[in-house]
Amino acid sequence: MNKRRVFSFLAALIAAVACSQAPQQQREASALLRTVPSDALVVMDFDHCCDVFACMPDSTCAIADLDLGHLRNAHCVLSYVYSGRLEPVLAIDTGKAPADTTDSILSIVAQADSLGLHARFFADGWAEGERSAIIITRADATMPAVMRHIEGLTSIYDAPMFTEATEQAGNGRGTIYLRNSGLDKSIPRTFLKDFVARGELIHFMQKSADWTVMDLGSQKQFDLKPVLGPSMEHYTNALAGLPFGESRLGAILPADADFAVAQPVVDGFREKFEAYMDASVKLTKYQKRIAELKSESGKSPLAWEKEQGIQEVAYVCRGAARLILARPAKAGENTGVTKNSFPGFLQALYGGLFAIPDGSFAVLDGWNIYGSETDVQSFLDCEERMAEDDWQYRNCHFIVYRPDRRLNWDPKGIRYGVHTAE
Repeated sequence: MNKRRVFSFLAALIAAVACSQAPQQQREASALLRTVPSDALVVMDFDHCCDVFACMPDSTCAIADLDLGHLRNAHCVLSYVYSGRLEPVLAIDTGKAPADTTDSILSIVAQADSLGLHARFFADGWAEGERSAIIITRADATMPAVMRHIEGLTSIYDAPMFTEATEQAGNGRGTIYLRNSGLDKSIPRTFLKDFVARGELIHFMQKSADWTVMDLGSQKQFDLKPVLGPSMEHYTNALAGLPFGESRLGAILPADADFAVAQPVVDGFREKFEAYMDASVKLTKYQKRIAELKSESGKSPLAWEKEQGIQEVAYVCRGAARLILARPAKAGENTGVTKNSFPGFLQALYGGLFAIPDGSFAVLDGWNIYGSETDVQSFLDCEERMAEDDWQYRNCHFIVYRPDRRLNWDPKGIRYGVHTAE
């Protein structure tokens, strides 16, 4: 697995995250979580050290260079705290080792010292069963912070909603917990920069859940679950209360598209969206923009949405082109590129992801296409579309597309991973 792959799944969160159903089976959370500082932003609980090393987001970190010997298959927890940059804290379960320890542990301590790392062996007392552990950090200030937590009997379990997060763990080889409020610090600045404005992306993801739980089931797929309270400020809650819909974007998506988000618009969507805007203290701004657009165009975006009977909206990136699409209930006649009489409507109705220049418009095979004149014409001129049988989403809340990866939320839950046509 690519060592940067652990954060790539976050593309999913620009649309929302997961469903609230509990897993049928659950892996037992490691007692090592008691060593994790309460302010950790990322927590990786894995059955084997070798697996967690493969998921480290920073492949240059010296911790990844450690030769753990037989402990490479030991249970471990890798967490990240923030002190100007993300700092890793690796805790390895070393069993019931005696206080004078074993050669392998002494070897790891010596290696850590030679690599400029800080290692401390805990013979017992930090967990039930008096199991021992070795903890390794990179920064000078991180180990004292870990010690203060352990000695004060505090840990990540004192973080709001973390206990609830552990209850959502599945039964895979490892579980990753992401604190959504800290995603501005844990997501690389280059992440999705070619597709989505960072400020819009971060703000949306932070409001999607309190924690995001990611279960590693295989090398190719992650199962995602949100952990969140009942507030409608979480966009996830707005979607979760709606019926599933049908996505038909694949019938028109260019085969060379780089990124796309598709969301069916089902009965009750507008009411839930406005409740979400109200809980997010954005309802007044939303209503003001609706009124402004009505004054400018002579038609309310809300009336336009109802008249069109919008069934699905989508955002598509194709090279440098940015387009937004809407699928009305009744297909119009195909057209060439014309002036958009209702610019800004999709952004006002469906959010900041649709904030692109949309002065031009065309109709193609039942879809309204919006963007710049050049981008819309290029979309019309595309000769190769996705195979129809490669996009079978007849019962979903949303789809996030990359050429080799998909994320979809359906009645069974949410899955992200490598896509292969069946």
